[in-house]
Amino acid sequence: MADCVSLTAGELSSLMHQPPGGGKSSGAVGSSPGRLHSARSCAESGEETKSKLRDGKPDRVLCAQAASFYFTKEPKSQDALHGRSAMLRCEVSDPAGVTYSWLHNGEAVADDDRRFQEGNNLKFAAVDRRLDAGNFQCVARNLAIGEEERSSNASFNIKWLETGGVTLKEPASESEIESSSPLTLRCHIDGHPRPTCQWFRDGVRLTEKSHQINNKERTFTLKSPSPDDNGQYYCCAKNAAGQVCSNHNFTLNIIDKSFPQPVIYPEDQVVLKNEEAVFHCQFSADPPPTVEWYHENELLTNKTRLFLFSNGTLWITQVKSRTVGLYKCVARGPRGPPVTLKATLRLAEIDDMGLTRKQVFPVDTLQRVSCYTPRAYPEPSVWWEREGVALPDEGRVYQDGVDLVFSPTEGGDSGTYTCVAQNKAGKKKQDLIITVATPPEWVKKPEDSELEEGRPGYLHCLTSATTDPEVTWFRNSVPINTEDSRFTQYPNGSAH
Repeated sequence: MADCVSLTAGELSSLMHQPPGGGKSSGAVGSSPGRLHSARSCAESGEETKSKLRDGKPDRVLCAQAASFYFTKEPKSQDALHGRSAMLRCEVSDPAGVTYSWLHNGEAVADDDRRFQEGNNLKFAAVDRRLDAGNFQCVARNLAIGEEERSSNASFNIKWLETGGVTLKEPASESEIESSSPLTLRCHIDGHPRPTCQWFRDGVRLTEKSHQINNKERTFTLKSPSPDDNGQYYCCAKNAAGQVCSNHNFTLNIIDKSFPQPVIYPEDQVVLKNEEAVFHCQFSADPPPTVEWYHENELLTNKTRLFLFSNGTLWITQVKSRTVGLYKCVARGPRGPPVTLKATLRLAEIDDMGLTRKQVFPVDTLQRVSCYTPRAYPEPSVWWEREGVALPDEGRVYQDGVDLVFSPTEGGDSGTYTCVAQNKAGKKKQDLIITVATPPEWVKKPEDSELEEGRPGYLHCLTSATTDPEVTWFRNSVPINTEDSRFTQYPNGSAH
């Protein structure tokens, strides 16, 4: 009896399109040539199929069950850029009643914002080189007839480029870097396909003609570095995915013993007129460097009231207006550029604060008064005093920066307050006289009196307030005319 071999739809379609007597089939159907019968013809014959001899060999009968659908468009492997969109497509010959799903490395693909099924296709909004590595398959199912077909595998050749820093590869640490000893830097930019790398120092491209560059390892080597090679090193790389530069660079700072290195830095000076000023400045180098001092751009030499010492110190015995300004300490060695350290010399000063000020405030109100800070150098300290005692930083009456604050005012706050400003040049003051206006209070009210006609008489009216109140007399609700010779009003409020 002849062998009967089941074929998938794909195998059947492939076999049907082979030329007579030619080609090979894969799997179980590829071992020997034979005649192809449909499963229907085999079933309808109802007869036992017998093998016949052909060229002395038994003929092989293939009985295949043809599927109701097959793939007309299968997902194909393709190039993709990391972070860019892509699509895997899938179609079958008879889509009626067919549902589609996708597998990734044999696991069902779940939709998310980045990767999701769009109709029967699989859409990638942004391909990810890690999450999308491996094989994808399209699965088509017709549940009504219980058939399922799976496509061939498809994968992405994902191209990507990722930035990184520049690090020291050799020696092991920066503390081990020495002049004339080899030094190797590594560029940590990576990608697929392997990016080509370029090296730069302080913005200038470095070439293989004058430097040792290994593109495969992405390294840069200085065989005999010197201070002349100092600077900031960085790398840039590109491939099919784009171009990036290093996100962290390496600064080389080789110290040559012949280069002057600062040991003591001169400090800015603020002095009073006719006081002395001293600037200290020292460098180390082998051999020792020469040190010069400049005032602005004038080279200094020993002279009256100005002395230069061998240890680099500059002494000015009496500071005058003409000696203030910028001072520069410059060291020069046998190699390398000169090293300059700078410091300024200024005279301390503070201006007067002006005449006494006066202000009147209503009682029970919030008031704030600013101190007029004088022009001064250095910046003066400023505070408020009352009767020689500094006011606190909190409470009902307090100082807030240069402001005097009443929160709120009371009658007892009337008096003299002093703003004080002080720096190295001295102390300056300005008085502020505060008057808190209070409502009048009766000291003695007018009383009914019996007076003889034609004879003088007195009516007393005494009040108290800050400021002094103004008293007005009325007769029968009509103000008394002060120009009437019969009436006299005294400053204390009494009437005669």
